[in-house]
Amino acid sequence: MYAVGIRVVGLVACVILFLFGAKGQEVAADSVRMGKVLAPVEVSDTWLHSYAVGGHSEPLDPMAIQRQAATSLGKLLQAQQGIYLKEYGPGMLSSISLRGTSASQTSLLWNGLLINFPSLGQADFSLIPNFFIDQAEVFYGGVSSLAGSGAIGGAVAVSDRVDKDLRSIGLTQEVGSFGTSFSGLKVKASGERAGISLAGFYKKSDNDYTYRNLAKVGQPIERQSHGAYMGKGLKAAAFWNPWSKGVFDLEGWLAQYDREIIPPYTVASVGDTQVDQSLRLSLGYVHSISPLLKWESRAGRIYDFIRFNGLASATTQYMWNNSIEWMPISKVQLRAGGLINHIAADVPEYGGDLTENRSNAFLMVNWFPSARWTLNAKVRQEIVAGKWNPVSPSLGADVLILKSDEVSLNWRSQISRSYRVPTLNDRYWSPGGNLNLKPEQGWNAESGFDYSIKQGKHVLKASATGFAHWIQDWILWLPQAAGYWSPVNVRNVFSRGGELSAGHEWSAGEWVLTNDVNYKLTVSQIRAGYSGDDSNIGNQLPYVPLHQGSWSVGAQTWPWHFDSQVSFYGSRYTLVDNDINLDAYTLWNLEAGRQIRAGKSLFSLSVKVDNVLGKRYENLQYRPMPGRSFSFQLNYTLNQDKK
Repeated sequence: MYAVGIRVVGLVACVILFLFGAKGQEVAADSVRMGKVLAPVEVSDTWLHSYAVGGHSEPLDPMAIQRQAATSLGKLLQAQQGIYLKEYGPGMLSSISLRGTSASQTSLLWNGLLINFPSLGQADFSLIPNFFIDQAEVFYGGVSSLAGSGAIGGAVAVSDRVDKDLRSIGLTQEVGSFGTSFSGLKVKASGERAGISLAGFYKKSDNDYTYRNLAKVGQPIERQSHGAYMGKGLKAAAFWNPWSKGVFDLEGWLAQYDREIIPPYTVASVGDTQVDQSLRLSLGYVHSISPLLKWESRAGRIYDFIRFNGLASATTQYMWNNSIEWMPISKVQLRAGGLINHIAADVPEYGGDLTENRSNAFLMVNWFPSARWTLNAKVRQEIVAGKWNPVSPSLGADVLILKSDEVSLNWRSQISRSYRVPTLNDRYWSPGGNLNLKPEQGWNAESGFDYSIKQGKHVLKASATGFAHWIQDWILWLPQAAGYWSPVNVRNVFSRGGELSAGHEWSAGEWVLTNDVNYKLTVSQIRAGYSGDDSNIGNQLPYVPLHQGSWSVGAQTWPWHFDSQVSFYGSRYTLVDNDINLDAYTLWNLEAGRQIRAGKSLFSLSVKVDNVLGKRYENLQYRPMPGRSFSFQLNYTLNQDKK
């Protein structure tokens, strides 16, 4: 298996070298003069964005990441982009849904490495602390050619970063309602050639909020008695630039969460508990062979451990990713490489220790025929346990229709094929695992416009995207005649909709006023299924809101900032028969903060009110969420920037 993967990657690289090697050297000087050279050698995964041509992607605001350092990535995605996540309660399992797809059809990347649980196929976004995140971006739509298996609905990429020439110490302390507290420490020290960043946090919550029990006569107000959680973690990131043409980077995350699992209020608590442990290590090297040729290599070890009520399971992934980025001829930029992944699983239900080898090879090309056009083609081929998965190609285009100092109008469009390898549980669970499952696969098409205009002290930005997904071989677990459940490829789904956003920024004297709105329409319907599924054809998938959106207003002037954020989520069906739906809900959050500078020290104090109106709502059926809550955050930063 490894030999096959290495041969595929090597073949791609050798063909490229053979075809473009000589020509690339001839145009080197011209390309440098024209500015057509590769980006400088640095620790970054921004190449993902560079090759996501024609698609819709949105980075998360670094300032928002800092201000929500005490919360999870799931909360940040809800607040920043109005994305719907299924939450089993505060601090509990939080799974994402992008463009009407399932949680296992969205990839979570850490420094370019896939960290979805290989046993489950999905990621728990409540376990990703914002305190550890330096950069984050959401890629919407089918991006398997960019991100690999699982990215049918999209991908979320987070990464670490160590800035050069910086020395700082940061302390964060937050206390809030329901016995919630967060403590964090960050230390950074770096020069031009080397740097290190260390961070650690501890978070806990009694989670004893009140809720209305709709299952009891009179719908009494009750207090949550089984939902406490604790989380702690350490992070280290470093870079070393021993020479001008090469840089090493090292990242590590270690985290543990202990949770009392909140039960649905229709049943008495049985005291379920869960422990999640993770250790993520990444070592990378980037080398600039010439201004037109760059080589990158990254090795990773991803360990995940889950113990539910004393039943333990663990998976370990060993990954090695190699790629080259090259400008073989003027106006053409390409990236080619591959990934080898060895998975070891210790899951009792698999009947013993299990190992599986995976590999893939990819080729991505950007062509700049003019200053206003960018065309892109990508293709990825993956092999899992000796089986070839569907090839995933994509074509994309960005066209700058208007460009001036004041106005910009860009059109983008993309068509792609994506896939998801069946999970280890799908194939090896006993009883029920199905080794004959086919990968889920689908086609995605989208098109949209991005517009911006600047007039005096006003900046207006707007974006509109329309999309359509055709997904087939959707995997469902169904009851079998033998008395157990088993997964089968039975369902086809057609998802389509639109995404709109608009933002206005006004510099009014010493104040900066912002106003941002976004709206998502998602129609995700069953088009074909198994025999008992016929009556559900045409129905909306469960827990996919037809309408969702957000509205944010901000005001900032030194040393104050004020923010208001309103999120709306439409009604969601609980089952595919669409007989029962949960009420739509709107949440209003407020934040106010002040900064105080004293020499090289900076103090930041903020007060937050979540769910200002005390709305009682359920994200999932029978799992109520908290009402109004308060939190107070104090940040202290000592900067000794050498610049």
